Amino acid sequence: DTDGDNVADEDANGDPVDNCPLTANAGQADLDGDGCGDACEGSTEGACTGVNDRDGDGVTDDVDECLTTPVNDVTNVVTAAEAGVPASQVFIGCPDTDRDGVSDNKAAGGVETGTANDNCPAASNPTQADLDGDGEGDACDSDVDGDGVANADDTCPDGP
Repeated sequence: DTDGDNVADEDANGDPVDNCPLTANAGQADLDGDGCGDACEGSTEGACTGVNDRDGDGVTDDVDECLTTPVNDVTNVVTAAEAGVPASQVFIGCPDTDRDGVSDNKAAGGVETGTANDNCPAASNPTQADLDGDGEGDACDSDVDGDGVANADDTCPDGP
């Protein structure tokens, strides 16, 4: 209880943790519901760092870029080095089923604010290439050039 408000900063009992660990907030008031106690709102940056995990994926809200998408299977979360893509393309706490480093939230039906969406979540497509601009990545597009002829039957699948 770092701040002396009689609310444990952390405990192993599954009880809520202190929503404002550096400042007393005994009632744990949080008027705007953002998980950061009212006593910490607008205070020193980092006062609520590492406190909350709204989607329960084990990634705290201060670094989770997909706050409403729980990623319970860590095998679907990759680093930029693992995926071979720039770090700016990898989103912390976001699902990436094909492990190409790009969040597959678009395919899951939701768009997380501020994240990239994988245009081909079933197959690795780290460059997100989409020749015909139809929103479906070339790695899983059955008609890459968009000419109406399936790739398997197209004599020139990369051009009209």
